[in-house]
Amino acid sequence: MKCKYCNADVSPAATTCPKCGHSVMELNPETIAKRKKKKYLIIGIIAITFIFIASTIGITMMHQEQMSDQIESIATKEDVPEASGSLGIKYNLFVERFNENRNVKKAQMEMKPAKKNESVFGYDLTSSIHVSGRIDPKTGELQMLSVFAKPGSQEELVKLVTTIGVTAESLFPSDANNVRKKVLSDLGFKKGGSLKDANNSITQENIRFQFTGTESGYIFTVSDANAE
Repeated sequence: MKCKYCNADVSPAATTCPKCGHSVMELNPETIAKRKKKKYLIIGIIAITFIFIASTIGITMMHQEQMSDQIESIATKEDVPEASGSLGIKYNLFVERFNENRNVKKAQMEMKPAKKNESVFGYDLTSSIHVSGRIDPKTGELQMLSVFAKPGSQEELVKLVTTIGVTAESLFPSDANNVRKKVLSDLGFKKGGSLKDANNSITQENIRFQFTGTESGYIFTVSDANAE
């Protein structure tokens, strides 16, 4: 091989040029082969990493879209059942109490206030929790509330339980802590237990809380216990 500095003939086994003394390691066939192998290895790792990231993002987005479609198919504004009676609180006040809860803020959730003269509402509280219900257009009072959920992770499961607990607190602010504990306990939520075991209907004063598991997910409803 030739030295790139003085063009002298250099043995393939040499590390320096016998004429000018410069290093010729980069000209060594073995060194060149190793460098090419390392280069291809790095390119391969980068390509595999890119494919993995792209696939993961694609699967996650697809999962979220499917979850959103499932939740959307369970409850839309048009599917909200008729309701009579009242939960004894104006919807916008309920929303204010719910959104001001520190656990709700920590979970980065937010219920939406009602629009003027709105009688039916429905929106996504999170990517896996859909909230809907009815409002008395004359008084603005909340008549019923439904939460449809299909938790896809432990984080979303915590958000669902938080939603149920804070809903109870918002309806009974004078004894919020005790009511939340009682509602969750009576519905069947137990530490270390399975969400599937929480399937019950209870009444707190004049309000009925019901939690049910379905093939599509979980349904939590709040209604007037005295309404027909």
